[in-house]
Amino acid sequence: MKVDCRVRKSKEALKTALIQLMKEKDLQQITITDIVKVADLNRGTFYKH
Repeated sequence: MKVDCRVRKSKEALKTALIQLMKEKDLQQITITDIVKVADLNRGTFYKH
């Protein structure tokens, strides 16, 4: 089963955003809103993946 390019890009953006935020704050202080803003995605995309 081949993963759609858009899915791959979204997951990579979320991962990169989380890593970037973890350099700035403790994990417990990071919100979903923080992650999606940095990743430039919407909350629905976050919950889908």
